[in-house]
Amino acid sequence: DIRDYTSLAETMTPEETYRFVNAFDGRMGPVITNHHGFVNQYLGDAIMAIFPNKVEDALQAAVEMQQVIQKYNVHRLSKGRKPVAAGIGMHTGSLVMGIIGDQKRMDAATIADTVNTASRIESLTKYYHCKILLSSVTYDQIEQKDQFQFRYLGKVQVKGKEKSVGIYECFDGDTDESKTLKISYAQK
Repeated sequence: DIRDYTSLAETMTPEETYRFVNAFDGRMGPVITNHHGFVNQYLGDAIMAIFPNKVEDALQAAVEMQQVIQKYNVHRLSKGRKPVAAGIGMHTGSLVMGIIGDQKRMDAATIADTVNTASRIESLTKYYHCKILLSSVTYDQIEQKDQFQFRYLGKVQVKGKEKSVGIYECFDGDTDESKTLKISYAQK
């Protein structure tokens, strides 16, 4: 989900907004595909992607997406444009993917509590001021945890859920300065 999209779009014409969204999605889609995922939906200011093989595929894609955004921001700043940021939420579970709608308009959709939970976790990236958050269910399925840098943030009650969800931040996609600060803080 692109941070502050509404404020950003407010400063652009519809054509500029369209070009921006296409430029953003054009950078993110290939990263998802390169890590064995597929884009289920482009949602204007957000992308829903599914990674059917391993959690590590999704996590590596998320980290690379954040790195691509950092490079994209260098380009945006050189053109006098504001930098952009995006939050990524991850959750693992079963889902149903299919076509929904009415007789005149149909669309592909992915429906499940898994999807809702991932969306709620993504929205927490704003609250925690972080880029990548994953549920403890997802974290537990990572086979080689030492390949990534994590911080356990605790259990949260996400909107619409009765049970609390454990969440972890993966900060491999942060700037070098941010990573250094988080590592030094964890060592205290």
